[in-house]
Amino acid sequence: MASLDNPTPSRRRPVLLAVAVVVIVVLGVAAFFWGRDSGTVAAPPPGEASPQPGTLPSSPDTAVPTTAPQDVRWELYQGVAVPMSDTHGPSSTDGAVASGYAHTPTGALIASVQIVYRLALAPADQWRAVAEQQVTGPDKAKFLAQLAEVDRGQTDPRIQQIAGFRIVSYDAQTAVIETASGSVGKYTVGTQVMRWENGDWRLHMSDAEHSTARVSPDLSGFVPWSGVK
Repeated sequence: MASLDNPTPSRRRPVLLAVAVVVIVVLGVAAFFWGRDSGTVAAPPPGEASPQPGTLPSSPDTAVPTTAPQDVRWELYQGVAVPMSDTHGPSSTDGAVASGYAHTPTGALIASVQIVYRLALAPADQWRAVAEQQVTGPDKAKFLAQLAEVDRGQTDPRIQQIAGFRIVSYDAQTAVIETASGSVGKYTVGTQVMRWENGDWRLHMSDAEHSTARVSPDLSGFVPWSGVK
């Protein structure tokens, strides 16, 4: 992973998978979104599952961020800036899989961006490891089958960098996060549901309540957040 201080531009520009809004552009899985769960801010319950090896410990900081998280640096993954944090994760990277996120709203936020971009941009078949380890929910198998049909040999120069976020709801088990990607005048907005399972945040897939991407001319209601200036 290249640092933004010394970027090594990627020549590879794969089709942007519609696995989540931050990279939605063209593919047929655009309609395959996940159910939304509501929740309120709450501290993790006692006796929660122990984190997996390499994960960060749970943090008492359950405050939903209303400004850009400070303890974040941006690094390039396949030409896209993704967030990293010593406090909130990821704490471990194995191939395309970045795991180990703090049990906090910011941990869930960073996990949502990391998982989505890695599903979309992982080279060759490395997306499979991301999907198998970091996607959950009743429609996981269907989702993976759709991803397997994607022709990743196509190219598209329109890699959409993340531009902002809004945490719709958060509790100890579920975070509902809206992300905006793109640029001024045309931001693509959509929703990711993250579930805390087996000691880490995972992308939850369910067609119980379909959602479609929308386009916004600005970032009203969102916290501006991007690694690209």
